[in-house]
Amino acid sequence: MKNRPLESFFTKSNPKPKNLFKVSTTACWRGYIGIYCIKNNKLYLDKLLKGDINSAIIPLPQINTDWKSPQLCYWFSGELFIKRGKTKGYREMNPYDTIFEYQLYIEIKNGNVLGVYKSSKNKDGKVLKE
Repeated sequence: MKNRPLESFFTKSNPKPKNLFKVSTTACWRGYIGIYCIKNNKLYLDKLLKGDINSAIIPLPQINTDWKSPQLCYWFSGELFIKRGKTKGYREMNPYDTIFEYQLYIEIKNGNVLGVYKSSKNKDGKVLKE
């Protein structure tokens, strides 16, 4: 998944806990790996893993004492981009721009799924939603 829904939870008044998410590798600058799922047309944060070689589980109550797994992503509104299918090509210097057969766009508002679209890129690189 190209997006990072948990990042929008953290604000100036609700900062990211620095002692919990330590950057130990350039492969994971945010310091964690989020495992998400969609159930009954709602986006949930299922697990958090430390973004290091051990990938130990971070209990969700360490982020918010009211949270339990799975946690509804009520704070997230936007589109999720999930690349699917076989790899069709690479673009240098930006792994997010690796070209796959198609992408799924999942439109979310306050954790609720509003729509799912499949897309592909035409020969000019323009995104075509289906």
